[in-house]
Amino acid sequence: MSAFKVALGRLGFELDARAGRAAHEVHDDSLRRLPWAPRSVEPTLAVRLPGMVTIHKPADWEVDGAASEPGEHLPLSSYLQSLFRRSECPLVWDTGQSYGFLHRLDIPSSGLVLCGTSFQGYYALRLQLDTHRLRREYLVLGHNMAPSGLTEIVARVDVAPDPSQRKSISDSGRPSQTMLVVSAHVRQRQAGLPEPGGNMFITAIRIATGRRHQIRAHMRHAGHPSIADARYTCREVRVAADRDSQNSSSNAAAKQSNLQSNYNNSSSCSHDLHTSFCDVGLFSTEVLRVCY
Repeated sequence: MSAFKVALGRLGFELDARAGRAAHEVHDDSLRRLPWAPRSVEPTLAVRLPGMVTIHKPADWEVDGAASEPGEHLPLSSYLQSLFRRSECPLVWDTGQSYGFLHRLDIPSSGLVLCGTSFQGYYALRLQLDTHRLRREYLVLGHNMAPSGLTEIVARVDVAPDPSQRKSISDSGRPSQTMLVVSAHVRQRQAGLPEPGGNMFITAIRIATGRRHQIRAHMRHAGHPSIADARYTCREVRVAADRDSQNSSSNAAAKQSNLQSNYNNSSSCSHDLHTSFCDVGLFSTEVLRVCY
């Protein structure tokens, strides 16, 4: 292994030198401007080491590469190129090398993404990733109360022709393994409503294989799709959620009507309004959806 590691280091050094010479022939060496989008959260640089970085990717940003097409989502490569000039780090400007990204993270997800800023750093990380010395763990908020005994999901994930299509569980799919620990059971509360909403759970996940959409497909297969994931949520869950939302809206309207009636008949209703709303816990799936 040590000899192979040394050989990879030499190869990376040679590729860095070759890419550096080519980058100096490019006249435009300016940093890229970050694209702007309404309500977008910018990525942040979590760790910076020689030849490699770790980026915290917010939701709605795409870990783009050679197969990516321009779309409505913000490319994470633009953040890298706003930090590193082409002459300094040619790899992060190379579309054919997927800008140095070592792995993907689904667009609706947030989390850490490893990236090589030099070929030497990229190969050092790739060797660790491919030999399972690097472990990737995820935090997921899922529908319903998953049993604590749910510790592993083994099911073949079928590869759809279009990368953006939903993946399915099929005997003809690729072997996939997901390990998980159910950390907590929680109950949603909506602002302004004392009645609890749907049941959910928080789980920590580690994947032994890295199939596209593996976690989302496995969670759906287990009957506990992740929150705020319309593509992989079971129809039964979505119908129940819509029904709960309609009931909550009706309850809210009735409560507001009752409060307004009390306000018209009592001068002390301002205190009732305050106590009715201050003790309501807010569990926002919009905030927690970025945890997956």
